[in-house]
Parts: sequence; structure tokens; C-alpha cells
Amino acid sequence: AISDLDVEKLKSHLPNLVEIYLNGNSWTCDQLAGILVILKSKKIDFYRDFYESYHRENIDGIACNDQMS
Repeated sequence: AISDLDVEKLKSHLPNLVEIYLNGNSWTCDQLAGILVILKSKKIDFYRDFYESYHRENIDGIACNDQMS
């Protein structure tokens, strides 16, 4: 699992990236919110895990925690 993502660097290495799957990682809600803002500004869509994440703390269907685990 990853716990940080540099979207700017990722997009520079993968300029044709249009979709990404972020579920199953150890995001804090603050980290995830920042990542999603950048993804949206770069027009990169992300999968939402409607079944797994909505019964837990989440942002747009991606699970997150208030603190790192």
C-alpha cells in the first residue's frame, strides 16, 4: 500500500494518464483531499469503491483515516 502520491510527478511521467485507482491505501483524509483536488485539476478520474468504502470514513468513496495507521 502507498501512503503518499505526487500527482504532478506522476502526470509528468505518464502524460496520457486519465484514470487511477486509489483504494486500498493508507491515506489520511487531508492527504486524500489534496490528491483529489490535484487529480481533478489535471482531469484525471479515479475509481470509487462504492461497496467497500461508504461504510467507513471516506472521501468520494475512497477510504481514509484522520491519522496514519
